[in-house]
Amino acid sequence: LGDSLTVGSQKNLRNRLRGVVIDAEIGRQMEVFATKSVVKPLSDGKTTNLVVALGTNGVVDENQLDETLALYSDLARIVLVNNAGDKPWIEKNNAVFKRLADKYENVKVGDWKSIVESKPSLIGSDGIHPTKRGSVEFSRLIIAELSKP
Repeated sequence: LGDSLTVGSQKNLRNRLRGVVIDAEIGRQMEVFATKSVVKPLSDGKTTNLVVALGTNGVVDENQLDETLALYSDLARIVLVNNAGDKPWIEKNNAVFKRLADKYENVKVGDWKSIVESKPSLIGSDGIHPTKRGSVEFSRLIIAELSKP
């Protein structure tokens, strides 16, 4: 479940993850994660892992995200991909992801921020969106998080 960063990485993810379902839209905000249109498909009994790559486009409501994560305690793993960039809400969102990952055993943080800080060339001139190489690295991060025991 993602925003424009995921849109740009869809091809890489589909090539590397068999059976992956990607729901990504440009400009998407975290609130979509709590909507019934997302909740119902995730309750299908077939979904075992979930990656949420949102937060780039606005402030994450910690209480809302907490309540939504609680609904998915039966999933094997939920990865919250943290954000990189110079938007005023980025650090706050990343702190929310960390707190909630500490709270839920099945929630982990995919550390996109650290990857970008170590390799700034992975981000384009807008300071947010990955370059072509960045999209590959974004995909690798997600695959690595899903591969952990």
